[in-house]
Amino acid sequence: MVFWIITWLAFWFGGMGLPIYLYEKYKITFYKYPWQHTLFYVFLLILLYVVYQQHFSVYFNNLSLSYISVVLVLFLLWILVPITYQNDYYTKHERQGYQLPKFFEILFQQVCFLGGLLTCGLAPTIFGLAFFAVHVPFFLFIRKKFALFTTSSSLIGGVIFAHLQSIGMVGFLIALSIHVFFYVSAHYALSKKQFLGIEPFKR
Repeated sequence: MVFWIITWLAFWFGGMGLPIYLYEKYKITFYKYPWQHTLFYVFLLILLYVVYQQHFSVYFNNLSLSYISVVLVLFLLWILVPITYQNDYYTKHERQGYQLPKFFEILFQQVCFLGGLLTCGLAPTIFGLAFFAVHVPFFLFIRKKFALFTTSSSLIGGVIFAHLQSIGMVGFLIALSIHVFFYVSAHYALSKKQFLGIEPFKR
């Protein structure tokens, strides 16, 4: 179990921490380098499948076209919904660049979460709380109000995701949908001035 916990933490902090570090250190943003970031997360998704192949092959054994269609619909909504944003803190060009890699980051978070849930030997509620715990280091890198917003959301989201993913593919897709719509709603709200006094984290 210790091996799998270390493996999961390495994936999480590598996949989430490295892009934030590069942004803080060199101002390498999603919207300026969308394809590089997208390929980074595609590579991590492939690596996740290789590492967790034994567990994922069982979990995704009934993967069908209808399930894939749900992911594609979520992707299209994610790409198109920003048209409705008003006073967006991204320019149109920046928003177009940001959306693609961010979707694959969200997908990575869900698949990485699943890998940990299936292998760490923790009850869903406890693992959901662990998901909250690994968000805490965000306070070291991003603005405090924004970090508080995302971290507090992960406390509720982590427990919900864990219980949904534990029931199988339908639960996984519901968890992914909630995650996508959370970011859609958050970005929409943050595109309005003075939402909870939070200054958006633009990267």
